[in-house]
Amino acid sequence: MLSLRFSGITRQVLLPQIDEILLFRKYKRLDGEAGNGVYERGDRTRRILFGAFVKYFKFKVMVDTLSDGEVGVRVLRATSGFSGGVIGVNQVTEEMIQISNALKTL
Repeated sequence: MLSLRFSGITRQVLLPQIDEILLFRKYKRLDGEAGNGVYERGDRTRRILFGAFVKYFKFKVMVDTLSDGEVGVRVLRATSGFSGGVIGVNQVTEEMIQISNALKTL
């Protein structure tokens, strides 16, 4: 799980920025509102059939206003990568790092 805190910005301003970053990275929103929902990239069926040769990522993004006025962003893996074997698990881990780095620029 990735957890970030932002100060000096409201949840309403942050949500479309998160959505924009993920859409730019070729993710599509499956559920929830912009910036606060489930995002997916790739083809799960092809990942199961062809393993690590096909990339597939799915993450759940949750944005909350914290008690101190800051905004908390949590990104959880919604897929483990096991269908791609050890390489697939490493791909999901690396993608989580890339998303983390992208969100830190906000």
